[in-house]
Amino acid sequence: MILFAGVPVASLYFIADELSEGNHTVRVVDLARNATEKSFTVDLAAPELVIMKNSAATQDGTHLKAGDTFSIQVSDTYLAAVFFDGEPTSTRLCNADNLDECAHIIVVSDLAGNRSEAKFTVDKTAPSFSLNAYYLVGETIVLDIDEVNGYTVFLDGIETPNLTFFANDLSEALHTVTVIDLARNSAARTFTVDLSAPVLTLSGFSLDGQAELLDDGGFFTFVSPKSKDSFSNWICRHRYICLAFCMMPHRLPIVI
Repeated sequence: MILFAGVPVASLYFIADELSEGNHTVRVVDLARNATEKSFTVDLAAPELVIMKNSAATQDGTHLKAGDTFSIQVSDTYLAAVFFDGEPTSTRLCNADNLDECAHIIVVSDLAGNRSEAKFTVDKTAPSFSLNAYYLVGETIVLDIDEVNGYTVFLDGIETPNLTFFANDLSEALHTVTVIDLARNSAARTFTVDLSAPVLTLSGFSLDGQAELLDDGGFFTFVSPKSKDSFSNWICRHRYICLAFCMMPHRLPIVI
């Protein structure tokens, strides 16, 4: 006679899915009333695995930057082992600084063979990109970002999906591009949009009157109304910056 949970049964086979989770006992009794008992446990649930990032629960596939901490929280009555990158471990708390910069996997298994896993990536490197200092009329600003783990771009603090900007569409001012990757590493670069042509003014101060600008094939020449006047002071200015100064007629290349 076979008794399962104290009840006679005719079957020699049982399907775990049809049994309740918990401990069960099979008792076999022969005609002489000799009896043998065996117990087993049905465990249909995978271990509950939670990854904590900086003391807050986070989702599978999270990214950690330098200085981030993570901990492993496992809940299972019949826990068997915890594996980190394929190796058994008893560690439950770690710092990203102590891990290689790559993808990692945690696997938890119980005595019934149920398993759960969680993946995360350690990324300690900020995104890399470069920009020119100035962009002029008609020029294009192109972001060539070196980052393997995904990122978000912000232009002057506003998130944007664009990696290309046109100088003519931006205000004539200093702008900032910030790139933040999935681990929250960030990099920022600034550039200036200058859409206005240079303004060149020539002013002379002398005893005799104003200076005269002679267009001399790419050069400018400071002259005095009286060629023998050696006491004239000539100043060439570009947006209030003094570019040249002389006290007698002088020939200089125009460089702006």
